[in-house]
Amino acid sequence: GPGLELEWRVSGGALERIADDVVLWTLPEDGGEATPFGQVAVWNDAGAVVENSVERGVKAALIGPIQQENLALGYLAAYARGRGHEVGVLAYAARQDLEATVDAVLAADPDLVGLGIAFQNNVDDYVLLLRELRARGYRGHLTCGGHVATFCWEELLGELPELDSVVRHDGEETLAEVLDALGRGERPQGIAGLVWREGDRS
Repeated sequence: GPGLELEWRVSGGALERIADDVVLWTLPEDGGEATPFGQVAVWNDAGAVVENSVERGVKAALIGPIQQENLALGYLAAYARGRGHEVGVLAYAARQDLEATVDAVLAADPDLVGLGIAFQNNVDDYVLLLRELRARGYRGHLTCGGHVATFCWEELLGELPELDSVVRHDGEETLAEVLDALGRGERPQGIAGLVWREGDRS
């Protein structure tokens, strides 16, 4: 498949001759679109196991105020889509949008929700949104970015156990790497521009 990214890991022996350009695909009985296997194990003559982890595209919802247009979220979404992820942008100006926004997130069921907190005067509205998402059953990765998050990351992670990480400064590459990690089934950490929770510390 064009553009498919593969990660190869070797254990239990020396890696010798092995094909590295073969991808296995599942073909649905209803004739739908073929999809790659998530895990493939191949044994070579030396007894080494090569595990092929197919990096899947991740679904994300970016949330922030949209009056005419939110260029910051638009740039983030466009960059992540260029890396193979499915990213939507949802409007949330203040708490009067709470129920509609939470309903939209739960209906979309994204792997990641990112909040763009640009202004200090409505931080409480975004705190309310974070808590309501968790209370209503959202279990994906919750992150935030923007001016407030860049400067107040310690307070946000310290006071909001619902929050998994904070993106600081320009977030295009950082967000894409977070989505890449989630697509590999990994916990996002050790990524430039990202602050994350480590137990009860950040």
